[in-house]
Amino acid sequence: MTSDIVPVQQRPEITFNDSQVRLLKTTILDSETTNDELALFSLVCSRTGLDPFARQIYGIRRKGKLTFQTSIDGYRLIAERTKKYAGSDDAIFDEGLNLYQHFQTDRKQPTVATVTVWKLVDGTRCPFTASASWVQYSQAYNGKLTDTWAKMPHLMLSKCAESLALRKAFPAELSGIYTSEEFPAEQESFDRQPLPAKTSQPTKQTSRPIEVLPPTTINTVGAKLLQLCWTNFQIQNCLTVNFNKINVAELTDDEVLDFLDYLTLFDETSAEVRRLKWTPEQGKKVLKFQFSVETRNNLTFKQLGEFLEFLKTQQPA
Repeated sequence: MTSDIVPVQQRPEITFNDSQVRLLKTTILDSETTNDELALFSLVCSRTGLDPFARQIYGIRRKGKLTFQTSIDGYRLIAERTKKYAGSDDAIFDEGLNLYQHFQTDRKQPTVATVTVWKLVDGTRCPFTASASWVQYSQAYNGKLTDTWAKMPHLMLSKCAESLALRKAFPAELSGIYTSEEFPAEQESFDRQPLPAKTSQPTKQTSRPIEVLPPTTINTVGAKLLQLCWTNFQIQNCLTVNFNKINVAELTDDEVLDFLDYLTLFDETSAEVRRLKWTPEQGKKVLKFQFSVETRNNLTFKQLGEFLEFLKTQQPA
């Protein structure tokens, strides 16, 4: 019997032409990307089979070093392509409680999340278990949890645990690439450089330094909007509902980060809708029934999270 599994090292090499390199440096990576970093990114894309222009993989510069990231869905996709991925168990928390049991304890967030991933090894389904702790992985900025971690602590910590378990089960395929949820709290403010306020436009506020986001973060927001094919009208709707503003340029640093979290969550709902093979009309019907809106960009952050959890409970027709 022959196997149709393509070894990692035999995947077709991915190369980028000049126009693609320019696009990568302005959206997916950053303008500081060197030729060596670009070559390494190309190798990682080739090895994982992830498409940067579909936003399956991207680069974030942390403390001067370019790191390659994907979502938990990207990890699952890489594992699935090996044809040895045999699913995963639901996360358990703290002393072995499932999600429902943990809610009954009235704890605001878990201390530890544990996930088991299953892999076929010589035809036998074998477990690979990993745990993630709240202290090491919860993300905060200026002493405040980011929106996703504050509103969905169990989901976010379980993603970290699942990422660790997947990398333990598939080290050859996943080494050198991480999920955004895995970076610990102290790295949340990576590369934020305090800059002095512009003297050309004095204000009545104090003249203390203003913290600005790195261009890579702004580029990531722009790339995400481009990937989602949002119109200006959709952007304005979302910003009005969630921030009472109509332009991304009006957002504060914290709000930009929250907006990026929102877009990532929105992308996850899109993946679930594709899994369910819903038509646009089916989606509108559910949104109108549950939230009295017809489009997802009119949902608040909390409603979008609730919609995602609802989608995950549904089965394809």
